[in-house]
Amino acid sequence: MIAEILGVASIATSILGGVTQAQSASAGADIARQNAGISRLSAAASLQAGQVSASQIRYAAFKTKGQQRSAYAKAGLAQSGSLLDVMADTAVQYELDAQRAVYAGELRALGLEREASMQEYQGDVMRRSGMIGGITTALAGTIGGIGSVYKGRQEEALYQYLSTR
Repeated sequence: MIAEILGVASIATSILGGVTQAQSASAGADIARQNAGISRLSAAASLQAGQVSASQIRYAAFKTKGQQRSAYAKAGLAQSGSLLDVMADTAVQYELDAQRAVYAGELRALGLEREASMQEYQGDVMRRSGMIGGITTALAGTIGGIGSVYKGRQEEALYQYLSTR
C-alpha cells in the first residue's frame, strides 16, 4: 500500500515537473520574441537615423554652397571654370557623405534584423525543447511510478503468499 502511494506521488510529481519545465521554456521563448521585437524597432530607428544624418549632411552642403558663392562674389571672382569645379567637387563630397550615412544606417538595421531573426529562432528552439523535455520528464516519472506501484503489489503479494504458508 505504501509503495502504491509513493508510486502515485512520483507520478504526480513527475507530471507537475514536466508541466513546470514546459511553462518555463515557454516563458523564455516569449522573452526571446519580445527581444526580437525590440531589435526590429531598433532596426527601423537605425534606418531613420541614417536618413536624418543624410538630410543634415545635405543641408550642410546647401549652406556651404551658399557660403562659397558668397565668398567668390565678395572677392569679385566669376563663378566659372575651376571655381565651378571646386563647388561641384564639394557638392559631390557632401553627397557621398550623405550616402555613407544612409548606408551605415542600413547596415546597422540589417544587423539588428538578423539579431531579431536569431532571437525568434532561439525562442522557437527553447519552446520546442521545453515541451519535449517536459513530456519526457512526465513520461519517465510516470513509468517509474507505475513500476513502483507494480513492484509494491508484487512484494505485497509475495509477502501474503509467504505469510499464509
